[in-house]
Amino acid sequence: MAAAMGYLAQRAALDELDRLFDSAGVRWVAIKGSHVRELVYLDPALRPASDIDILITPADRRRAAQALLDAGYSVHAEPANISHEATFSRGVVDLDLHWHMLRPGRTRIDLTDDLLERRQRIGNQWGLSDSDTLFLMLTHPAFAKYVCSPNMGLGRVADFLLWIQKREIDWPVVL
Repeated sequence: MAAAMGYLAQRAALDELDRLFDSAGVRWVAIKGSHVRELVYLDPALRPASDIDILITPADRRRAAQALLDAGYSVHAEPANISHEATFSRGVVDLDLHWHMLRPGRTRIDLTDDLLERRQRIGNQWGLSDSDTLFLMLTHPAFAKYVCSPNMGLGRVADFLLWIQKREIDWPVVL
């Protein structure tokens, strides 16, 4: 029940976010759990996500932040993470707004523009391409969560297994 309630609140927030960012001219994609669950789980509400992760370009971060503030979100900027993300909250919804996939300098090149260029529309939500989603599944935990930490729950393993079984993967692109 709690997972379903959280899902419904996040789903409504994503629908609103699409309208807000479209009006503000912000290109965006849902990334990580809130994107994956929509595409590979028969009932997306069964795959909980503690927050919604969104990727935008660094150039759009002020417009995106202002759109969220105007919609009643409050910002929580952690000094350790402000180089690449900030959290916006309203009610039970926490939204992590990323303008870099990882902390700057952790990849040889900035991937944000390329990831957004290949985005795909799924219903009324933008998401990463299938290959980019898999790339993020394989790399983000190694840099941000550490693959053997308590933050690496079995849900991420289920996400990966379902993704490679149900989605079209271009392995050379992932590589």
